[in-house]
Amino acid sequence: MNSFLIPLLASAAFGWCFYRLLRGTAIPAGSLLGAATAYFVLVYPQAGKILTGILVAAAVVIEIDFQGRRKAYQGSEMVFEGGGIRRGLTPPEVGGLFDLPNAALLTVALVELLGKGLIQSEKRDGAFTFRVADVIRLDREILNPAEKMRARKAAARAANQVLTSTEDILIELIGQHEGQTASELSAQVWAQQLRTESVTALGGFDPEKSKEYYDAYITHRLNGVAAGHFRAADYTAWMALARALGMLTSPALKSVVQRTRPEWLREGEDLLSWLDELHAAIKL
Repeated sequence: MNSFLIPLLASAAFGWCFYRLLRGTAIPAGSLLGAATAYFVLVYPQAGKILTGILVAAAVVIEIDFQGRRKAYQGSEMVFEGGGIRRGLTPPEVGGLFDLPNAALLTVALVELLGKGLIQSEKRDGAFTFRVADVIRLDREILNPAEKMRARKAAARAANQVLTSTEDILIELIGQHEGQTASELSAQVWAQQLRTESVTALGGFDPEKSKEYYDAYITHRLNGVAAGHFRAADYTAWMALARALGMLTSPALKSVVQRTRPEWLREGEDLLSWLDELHAAIKL
């Protein structure tokens, strides 16, 4: 029986070397060559023992090398090359891109929702309060957060508006604390979510080039409003963002904001003062 063990060992060692070196290909040819090796060892026992030893040693060395290379392999990864400008961000997302303080981010987001008609504001004795607008108020209780967000987004679409995920979070927060003043509105979790989504939206784009783009975009739009090319009420959130970024340095741009009269602004108030008062009232 021992006379067959050495040929079998030689054949197995040769087959293993053949399999590893050719990465699992040409198995039929390897099987034939393995059988030929076994036959050689059986016919020439002395030379066969030497060949068997060489093949076993080679198989061990090849396997050790293979296992070492497999451990070093890190697996495939998807990597984005940074470059280009990220267009299409909302004013609050641009605020996140510029890393504005939470109070400034909330001011911009509230103005954005007011402009869309999805929330309403009231100011009494210098205190700001907000409530969810009827157009997006759900007519039934929905406990599942994802289903509730889908229902609100559908209501927004019916009102010809787009509701983002972070805006939905803010509307949920306002709905849960209706009647509270802006200073009592605790929106730290919302602000953190907005910053996270701003980073996600930026993706592999160049943040500095994107900042330069939005800096020029805001200036161009405000100048366009001043020249009568754009409707001022469509850019109130961008005006709030410009104020937060300290871009209203010229009297002309300040005048543009002061003269803007969105539908939600009360008679006798100017937008610039309203923005400053709201920002000062928010405690985040």
